[in-house]
Order: sequence, then structure tokens, then C-alpha cells
Amino acid sequence: MDMKNILSGLSFSAYETLGVHPEKKGNGFSVFAPEAKSVSLIGEFSEWKEIPMKKDDNGVWSVSVKNSEAGQMYKFRITTKEGKTYDRMDPFAFFSEKRPGNASVIYNPSEYKWNDSEWISSRKKDFSENINIYEVHLGSFMKKDDGEFLSYDELAEKLIPYVKSLGMNYVEFLPFTEHPLDASWGYQVSGYYSATSRYGDPDGLKRLIEKCHQNNIGVIMDFVPLHFVSDYFSLNCYDGSHIFESDIENERHSRWGTTLFDFSKPFVISFLHSAVAFWIENYHIDGIRFDAVSEMIYRHGSGDEGLNEPAIWFMKTLNFYISKKYEDVMLIAEDSSIFGKVTAPVEYGGLGFDYKWDLGWMNNTLYYLSLPFEKREYKAYSIYHSMDYFYNENYILPLSHDEVSHGKKSLINKFYGDFEERFLQLKLLLTYAFTHPGKKLFFMGTEIPSEKEWNEYDVLEWENGRREELTEFFSGLSSLYSSHPSLYKNDFDGRFFRWTEKENDECLFIFERLSDDGDKVITALNFSDEKVSKKILLSPDDEILISSGKAEITRTKTMATLKLGKISSAVIGKKYN
Repeated sequence: MDMKNILSGLSFSAYETLGVHPEKKGNGFSVFAPEAKSVSLIGEFSEWKEIPMKKDDNGVWSVSVKNSEAGQMYKFRITTKEGKTYDRMDPFAFFSEKRPGNASVIYNPSEYKWNDSEWISSRKKDFSENINIYEVHLGSFMKKDDGEFLSYDELAEKLIPYVKSLGMNYVEFLPFTEHPLDASWGYQVSGYYSATSRYGDPDGLKRLIEKCHQNNIGVIMDFVPLHFVSDYFSLNCYDGSHIFESDIENERHSRWGTTLFDFSKPFVISFLHSAVAFWIENYHIDGIRFDAVSEMIYRHGSGDEGLNEPAIWFMKTLNFYISKKYEDVMLIAEDSSIFGKVTAPVEYGGLGFDYKWDLGWMNNTLYYLSLPFEKREYKAYSIYHSMDYFYNENYILPLSHDEVSHGKKSLINKFYGDFEERFLQLKLLLTYAFTHPGKKLFFMGTEIPSEKEWNEYDVLEWENGRREELTEFFSGLSSLYSSHPSLYKNDFDGRFFRWTEKENDECLFIFERLSDDGDKVITALNFSDEKVSKKILLSPDDEILISSGKAEITRTKTMATLKLGKISSAVIGKKYN
């Protein structure tokens, strides 16, 4: 057994020791519950009658059951030292009962036969390639006519062709680890090794991922290492003591009503490190997006309370191992802090992530678009400030689910003006996002001008009357992005970006993107409700590649003039094949 490493915080494969594993006849069950008075196994194989388990010197309780088989449900019945008895899920379960049930289910992840070797052998972190991510909540992308969820296989049939039609090359799934409450979107996790049963079994999820790979679409998993659901069937006070959470009462509770992991406990480190390795190894995940990184960097998520050194150690040791063991898997931080070197390698003093969400770009841009037109000339900094710090980290530009939920309004309703003005501004925002340095992430429905805020119970507004127009524009920008190396190849090298117009009273911003192979693209953005004209330097074969609103170029022998209608944009360059 690997218990020495597990209890020392050194294991990345704890799931191979604890949980349920096949034996020659039946299965062996084991659970770490060092402070329990007694532990019994109950399940379908025993008609839910107790099967006593034996405890070893490490605090692991084990038993073998000959007549147990895949698909059967089970729980651990734990009696605490105080004499209280609770039925608990298996922390290392690979599958779970569909909510509202919460039993664990026997499943052997090694039996699936993958057919994506060509993808796996060629994938990379794509620093110099286009990364265009479609963020998806599996439960509300589409549903059946009766309102039930689509299965993993049905989602593969609907989602993959649609993502390809948009020109996207990655999907990022909101957490699909098991969770009891639909309204948590998966962020209040109960089963860290268990694919949610809402949409089918683990093999169904594997088929979905495999079909993504077969269609040249990478899969990023949203992972929640900070906190877990507080329900007593899960990890909370698991054996009557605090295995996963702090022993100190006021250090246990998050602001979301969940329970915080205690990163000073070696077993917790092994549990979470192993979970990340498990999904990469057994589900062929291409990237991990870590939720709430800023909440882990600082104690209680507050810079005023100092650094959370155990959590920082957790991230550094995890990222160092994953970057060496799975060097082609992306590690992405959702981080809103000013903490430095988030995307620097651990060996150079960094946290070891490959990418960080640029939430400053997102917040400043949406703030600027919310302003009345007459006030924007005084707030130009909101637009150009993003490039003042951009080269400090490797950034992804996110327009994510967080910005269109919980009373924050739909994307189009964040902007100032009437509907037509807001519609033009949405096109303007998309143009800016696709041409600004940084990799791209868009939440599902960004390509639909919905005035309805997203929630987990409704599907996307597929019948929106302006959907086709905006989706076509979105797809055109995706195509432009992927076909021009200047828009992605040298994202993180400041030599290949230049402002040519900013800080003006016309709300006009113009910048150039270049690549080391000679490609060049000019982006002009008119954020005002007035027409503007600007003389610009162009090559003879430069033309408008895509525009939102009215845009035209007039030429003389020595100079070209770009004319933009109100709330409009133009992307200019050579056609590039």
C-alpha cells in the first residue's frame, strides 16, 4: 500500500490504494477513518446489511467482498468515538448514485478502451497557437423536450458540431465532479473522483471527451480545490474528526456556506493532488482550470490577512509535478489578485500555472461599455490599461459564466444605450476580445444576444431573433483569429503589439498585432456614438477583413483614411491563407 506517501502528502495516486478495487473474486474496499470507533460496509451486495471492516495501524479500514460487482451501490457506516453513526459516501468513489441519492457506485476506470491516441500524442500547451475556448455548463446548453438533461452521448451529438461551427478548438466544462445541488453548478463538490451521474455513467463522459478529441477539440476541466459541500454524507467531519477540514472552528467555513480544505494536512494534499492526476490519467483531460485561486493565495481570500502558505505550497507542488509528468496538459488559474508570478515556473519562484484569467481586462472593458457615451472620453484608461500589465503573466481573456449570472445581467444588457446600440457594442466587444493579445474564453451563449440572464435551469435562447446574425459574426471572428498568426503566435512578446491611437476624446482605439513571420493585423474600435475618421498607414493590399457597423477605407497616393460609423470596428490586413 502507498499509505506512507499518502499520509506524508507525497502521493499522486492515492486513488489506487483507497476506495474500491477489483480482486480475483469481487472487490476490496478501504477507507481512511483513523478516529472512527468502528466502520462497516453496507451495499446492494449485502442487501444493505453491515459487513464489519478491520482497521490497520494507519487508520485504514478494509474488507473484501466476493459477491460485489460493478454498478452496485455502497456506503461506509461510520460510528464515531462519541457513539454517533453516519452513512458516508466513499471519498475515493469513481461513480455515484444520481442525486438526490448519495451512495457510491462500484466502477473500474481502467476498463475503458480509448481511441484518441493521435490527439494525445500531438497535444501541447499552445503558447504560440490559437486557443479559443467555449465554456459550457452541461445541464443548460440544451435539454430534452421534457426538460430532462441530455446524456453525455447526446451532448456529444449536439455540442461538438456546434463548437466546430463556431470555430472554437477547446471546450471548458463547468465542474462535472459529483455534487448534490444543481444550483451550485458543480462548485460544491461531494465526489472528487466521481463523474456526475446527472448525464450518465463515467464511460459516457469518456466517450464525450474522446469524440471531442477525434474532432480536434481539447477538453478543459473546471476543478474546485478550495472547498467542498458541507453535507454530512460527504467529507465533512468524516469519521467524527476533521480529516479534510481544519481543527479550528473559524477556519473551516467559506463565504459560500461550504467547508474549506485544510492544506496544512498532508492527507488533504495527497487527496487533491491525486484527484488532479486521476482526471488527467483516466479521463484524458487536456487542461485543468483551478477555481478561486486568489482565495487560496491569501488567508480567507483577503490580501489584508497575509499569504496562505500551506495553500501556496499545495499549488506549487501540484503544478510542478503535473508540469513534469504531463508536460502537454495546461494548468489555468482563475485569479483576480495582484500576486506575482502566477504563471512563472515553480523552479523560478512562480506558482507554476501556464495561464491566468485576465479578470482585470474583463472588468475594465465591461465597465467602460456601461458608461454613457459622453463620459467615455474621460475613461480611456479602462481600455488601454490592460496592456500596461499584460506581459507580466500568460493571460486568457475570459467572458465567463460569472459575468452573466446572479443578478449581473446578460452580456448585452450590461451596456449603455437602446437595444440596437447595445447590439453594436456586443459586436464591438467581440472584435476587441478576438484581436487583443491573450488566449480566448467565451461562455456558451456569448454568441447569442440574449437579454435574459443565464441560469442553470433554462437552456440557451436558441430561438432569439438576432441569434443567426451575431453567431455568424462570432464565427467570422473565430475564423479570422485562427487564420492570422499575428493574432496568436506572439501573444506574450511585447515586441509584436503597438498602440497607434489611444487617449483621445473620440473614444477611438487603434492597435497593431504582428507576428515573427510577417503577418500584420490592425484593429480599430470606435466606442462612441459619433462617426470618426482617421488617417492610417496601410500596405497597398491591406483591406477590411471584418467589421461591425459601418466601416470603409478611402485612399490617396500617399495616405489611407479609415472611416468608422458610430459604435463600430474594423479589422484590417491582408487576406491570409
